[in-house]
Amino acid sequence: MSKAVSPASLSFSVKNTFANLFSQFFLSGVSFFITPLVIYTFGAPLFGVLALCLQVTMISLNFGQSFISALQREGICSFPGGSANAQKQILGTSVVLSMAFALVAGVLLYMVYAIVLDDLISPEYLIAGRHLFVILATAQILMLLLAPWEAMILISGRVYILTWGIFITNICLSLVLFIVMREWTAGLLLLGICFGYHRLLGLAGSTVYFLGVHGSSVSQFSVNDFSVKTAKTITAFSSQITIATMASLVFYAADSIIIALIPSLGEADITYYRVAQRWDNFIRMMVVGVSSGMMPAILSKFPLSEHVELSKIIRSGVKYVLIISLLPACFLFLYAESFFRTWLGEEFVGTSTPLLKLLMVSVMVCAPARILHGVNMGLREIKWPVRIVSFFALLNIPLSIWLGEKLDMGLWGICLATVGCMVMANWINTFLAIHNARLSFWDVISPVWSLLAWFPLAWGMWKVLNKNLQCTSLIQLVMHAFIFTAVFACYTWIIVLDNQERAYVSQYLRVKGSKS
Repeated sequence: MSKAVSPASLSFSVKNTFANLFSQFFLSGVSFFITPLVIYTFGAPLFGVLALCLQVTMISLNFGQSFISALQREGICSFPGGSANAQKQILGTSVVLSMAFALVAGVLLYMVYAIVLDDLISPEYLIAGRHLFVILATAQILMLLLAPWEAMILISGRVYILTWGIFITNICLSLVLFIVMREWTAGLLLLGICFGYHRLLGLAGSTVYFLGVHGSSVSQFSVNDFSVKTAKTITAFSSQITIATMASLVFYAADSIIIALIPSLGEADITYYRVAQRWDNFIRMMVVGVSSGMMPAILSKFPLSEHVELSKIIRSGVKYVLIISLLPACFLFLYAESFFRTWLGEEFVGTSTPLLKLLMVSVMVCAPARILHGVNMGLREIKWPVRIVSFFALLNIPLSIWLGEKLDMGLWGICLATVGCMVMANWINTFLAIHNARLSFWDVISPVWSLLAWFPLAWGMWKVLNKNLQCTSLIQLVMHAFIFTAVFACYTWIIVLDNQERAYVSQYLRVKGSKS
């Protein structure tokens, strides 16, 4: 494990990681308390309809994420320190392109609404599903219009601005939701607004704050700065990323659609699947928050290919995503049964517990591969990564249907197919990134060794705690989680972090403490 870590990348990562962790843990807490209320108020089938609409409308989010990734790749060369003309061209072009992408996404979502939606939702829930679909689709399209500004925030390295904006928005919407949810119709519509608009409103507030405080270099532009050459560069790269993110979307969105289409399953089964899958999404979002914070540091090493510095950043990034993902993944794997019994009731234990355990294994296996995404982007070597992700995403569909319906494995078969395809795609692309950037496989694997001892330690803690105090109530579950967190924090501080990393974390905490 390298002791030399880039100060700039580490300081940004510490700040972004702390903000992202706080925001994501708050979202997990809100979800923990709201989901049972939603399910008991509206029923498992209607919650499944909401989950299905969320997955289908994510088609527009695919355009936004690919667009943002392309802007990050091009903008890192011009912000900050680039020529004012180049900056204005990128901004003016990106604003025009965001309008075009929003229009395309709107047309696609309307086609889904008019043609596909009726076949996915049972007649008794169709009206509610249509209302939810319109609410969620509108939010996704509006987020596309804000994509250029989200990219600028990411380019600046200030991911924490986004996480705090979304965090504050979630507090406000959650409070309103608890008040209004009791009334069925208003509660259902407000539920859709909370799920669809929390990120939109947080992004809008973050954009206003960013432009007011940090945006002096990006405030002077107009759509007249649109450049055909810049648009071709962005869209050429964005089209490749669009295919890749569309394929990635299949891993997370197709399962709900497949469940809805299999005759032996239904909307309630979507709920059983989604309550397990959502924790995979939460941990993945925390990992993406860390990798996004590291992205400017990774991309700044291209096209010069400063391999020594790049390998240091890769090792640091792998270490960070493992620290972020290992604690919740281990806890949810070991306490899956107690977790569902405490959270949603005995009804969910038999069906959702094995799904959650399998998904947590995939989180731990795929976490190191997330950082290597930036290497492929920096090299623009994305043709084969896109093909590989697309192949396994398409393979996931017939494989899920075969295991879930033909072999009668149900939800477990669908989840097994998705996890298997996802792991294969992530690690094949990781080996490609290592080869293309002439890195060493040790750069990815070396941070793993110091964290491997955590799992047997966590397993032993689980055995001792359950033997002496079985986890049968919410208070006991929280107490066990607190013990897990405390031991993991001490283990990370003493064994995993080196002296320089401890110094940066300590300095950041002291600065935040003195300000407060």
